[in-house]
Amino acid sequence: MTDTSSAIAGYWDAAAPSFDDEPDLWGRAVDDERYALIARL
Repeated sequence: MTDTSSAIAGYWDAAAPSFDDEPDLWGRAVDDERYALIARL
């Protein structure tokens, strides 16, 4: 995970508490697909 991905993941973890329901998913799935999806926002 890059620093940018970590920062985005941390931001969304704080901004969207619903992601806390799936911490394992979020931990593994910040990959190119999710990064691209988030980067478009």
